[in-house]
Amino acid sequence: MKFHQLANGQTFFYQNQSYTKISPVIATSNETGAQKFMRRADTVEVREESATKPDQQTRGVINKSVVLKIIDQSFKASLKQLEEPAIDSQAVTCKSIIMRLKDELSSRINAVSSVSNKIKDNKNR
Repeated sequence: MKFHQLANGQTFFYQNQSYTKISPVIATSNETGAQKFMRRADTVEVREESATKPDQQTRGVINKSVVLKIIDQSFKASLKQLEEPAIDSQAVTCKSIIMRLKDELSSRINAVSSVSNKIKDNKNR
């Protein structure tokens, strides 16, 4: 199969590495996260477990749980860095700012997800 025949979001193998197509000419490595420019004519292999194409109607819909998981991982890493050195007033201030920003970002993601779902619902009508 040729790269251009894949749907965005579809997983495939190229040179024995697993990738996900994210645009007409770019794929992301599922192992390293690195992006790779792909030629339309590059031959790729779609294995049975990844052969299903993403639903056309869910394209562009935000996967809230994935985004929140990424934010949570980043948040925990930031807090860990703040707790490693001796805690001073600046570290405590930074920690409270990070926690407030996490809450704000989470509520914005929920709002965007809600709008995205409404758009999807309107398209289905």
